[in-house]
Amino acid sequence: MGYELLIKLCDCSEPVERTVLVPNNITFKRLADIINLVFGWNNNPHHSFVFLDQPKIITSSEDQYRKIKEANALGQSKPKCSVSRSQSIIIDRYFEEPHRIRYYYGENPVWEHDLEVIAVREDYLELYPKLLDFTGENVCCEAKGVTYFNELTYYKQNKIENEDFKELKAQPPMNLNLVNIYLQAGFIRRVLKEKKKEKEI
Repeated sequence: MGYELLIKLCDCSEPVERTVLVPNNITFKRLADIINLVFGWNNNPHHSFVFLDQPKIITSSEDQYRKIKEANALGQSKPKCSVSRSQSIIIDRYFEEPHRIRYYYGENPVWEHDLEVIAVREDYLELYPKLLDFTGENVCCEAKGVTYFNELTYYKQNKIENEDFKELKAQPPMNLNLVNIYLQAGFIRRVLKEKKKEKEI
């Protein structure tokens, strides 16, 4: 079983979207790794999944986790915000029913993505994720933020040549087949790593 997800990069002047099939029984940390790969992010370890329809945050940030726990304990959160670590929470119980979820990647700048579960796919039997479709190229220069990315998009639309636009043109185009090879290879690497750990025990 798996979940078909539509993930949209927020605040872009042109749509940047990915439709991805992910297997069930994976953690939010693993989901973050998948999202980072299909958007071409540099895999910054900082990420959070914020539920917009309930006070719930799943995060990789120990600092954010601690601050929310402290605010809850002191009664500063009204209502209390549930917070969990992304490496220990499985996606299934949150994806079987519709939720409004926003994925935050990186820090300074933070990139925002809207995440929607399009369908629960009982027919998906693979243990690795698969990119089904995409709109828009990957972001280059992620450290400069969405405003800079929109400037590059403007240069591209209006055929304005400058150093920044050259950097955008030099980036290899999005390739669905190549991304899927990386996704499968990542799964195989993880399996081999786990088997190696089992032998060492």
